[in-house]
Amino acid sequence: MLLHLGSNKYKMDYFSIDFLTVCFFLLITLAVGLWAGRGIKDMREYAMANKMYETGVLTMTILATYITGSKGIGFVGHVFNNGIIPLLPVLVCGVIFCFGFIIKFIVPRMQYFQGCLTAAELMGVIYGPKVRFTIAIIGSLYSLTLVIRQISWIGSLGELISIPTKVAVLLIGILLVLYSAQGGIKSVTATDVMYFVAIVAIMPLITYFVVYKVGGVRALFNSLPSNYLAIAHHPNLKGYLFHAIWYLFPAFPLSFPFIQHMLMAQNTKSLTTSYYLATIFLVVFFLLLTLVGLSAIVIRSDIDCNIPSKGGKVFLYMVKNYFSIPCKGFIAVGLLAGVMSTADSFLHTTGLLLTHDVIQPFCRERNIAVSEYSVAKMVTICAGVLALWGAYNHDLLPYIQYAGVSLNETLNILTRPVALVFTIPMIAGIMGLKGDEGSFFTAFFITICVFILSYLYLPPALVVPVGIVTNTLTFLGSHFMRNSGFVCYNSTPVDERVAQEYNFKGGE
Repeated sequence: MLLHLGSNKYKMDYFSIDFLTVCFFLLITLAVGLWAGRGIKDMREYAMANKMYETGVLTMTILATYITGSKGIGFVGHVFNNGIIPLLPVLVCGVIFCFGFIIKFIVPRMQYFQGCLTAAELMGVIYGPKVRFTIAIIGSLYSLTLVIRQISWIGSLGELISIPTKVAVLLIGILLVLYSAQGGIKSVTATDVMYFVAIVAIMPLITYFVVYKVGGVRALFNSLPSNYLAIAHHPNLKGYLFHAIWYLFPAFPLSFPFIQHMLMAQNTKSLTTSYYLATIFLVVFFLLLTLVGLSAIVIRSDIDCNIPSKGGKVFLYMVKNYFSIPCKGFIAVGLLAGVMSTADSFLHTTGLLLTHDVIQPFCRERNIAVSEYSVAKMVTICAGVLALWGAYNHDLLPYIQYAGVSLNETLNILTRPVALVFTIPMIAGIMGLKGDEGSFFTAFFITICVFILSYLYLPPALVVPVGIVTNTLTFLGSHFMRNSGFVCYNSTPVDERVAQEYNFKGGE
């Protein structure tokens, strides 16, 4: 069958092993997702699965959510372009430091927020209902942007088995929306376990093959130009040091679905173990990806000069051109798993934030009776449809202009200010700083203004560091002035339906 979409032609062989492998995987995913989500009775079960998951499953769903398209395929491209130096921000700062910080300072205090269902509700406990509403709105936008990005990767992965980009986005995206909306966190967790197994299965396979192609690890490093092993004398060292600052800032690993995963843990010990295991896995994962990227450099230099010079296309090129038909289908499954596992978690979080922290409080204040669980499913479907539209038109986004700024660029920068205004206040509140909405909103508005000015007038590498410093200083400075010093809670609310919807008076 020959499909025409724009100027591209794809010859789809519905009986090829690759195509059937991917279809079988997707059908199993849909079946598992719908089966796992059956029989849900209320919002708490939809959001937290009644804390039924133990350490192993919790570890797998944390890792599956963390491994995005950019952290897999994109990281290989960065190594191909720059050598081993991307390990500095990603592995050392983003994994070892951030996860160590989370284990030491965040995980032990999550027990005090066990009644919360979302990150926005947690922030509401600390700072009040206005902050809860604000975080829910910006958090849903942040999460939806991540969903659009991940579904956009699906189109590129579809090309591995000759599925047209837009067809892959629509079919796989619809499947993802269906099970995420229907079964909530139960469906998301069950499919994430599948996705994790697929990722674990294909990464050693890919690494072994490409390293074998260049003659093994020793031959790889003997053939590799020395400039790709440079760190201290790397020409882009300054830029990567700025990236390291961004990765040291635990915005993504403390973003909305990860907080939800923490809240659904059975106990602190289980959560701590999960994060230790996740850290070990990610160290191995990024080292394997580094070997793939370095091998691609040698392959392009000595074997295949047709490998794209643009790093982002290298990984997919090698899979498409160097693997046999049966292997290509399994690799496509593993790569799809890495993308879909992040997309479903962020989509579920989007629906949860809008329902539990915006719609439900609004209806409760006006004595409007609604089924929160039913509303959450409908909201998740609507958010999924919007994400599908954005991903379907992703190739057009750079050309959609408003006031000289492309829609694609707008999506790319949307997540950064949200992370800047959310992360520091959340960390401070979890660690026991007595919060008030005045300090939060003072830092919020000043940070947004400084971010916009920095984006317009400063070099791109400085925008994030300036934003981090601005939010930290304004938040802590405002708190200090409003309270004549730093004030911490003597106690923190535990469950009790979140201390009767924020009527507790922590350390007062």
